[in-house]
Amino acid sequence: MAKDVLAELVVREVRGMLQPYSDAELLDVTDGVATVRYRKGRHPDCADCIMTPDDLSEMLLSLFARKAPKVKELKLEVVEV
Repeated sequence: MAKDVLAELVVREVRGMLQPYSDAELLDVTDGVATVRYRKGRHPDCADCIMTPDDLSEMLLSLFARKAPKVKELKLEVVEV
């Protein structure tokens, strides 16, 4: 599995917004497609405080476009934790 350094930096940036209740991990970047695992957690006091997969995808694609332009598509693997 190949990883792109710039894509990894983008995912690390987003991880800071998701933690401590959720997390994201860059699994692979191949042919312009980034595969990211989203461990969608639960906030004990605020269900709306957890980012939806659609919102996360939108944010990641926007950041990839600006900071990791080789990434053109996103495959988001959602795991409920």
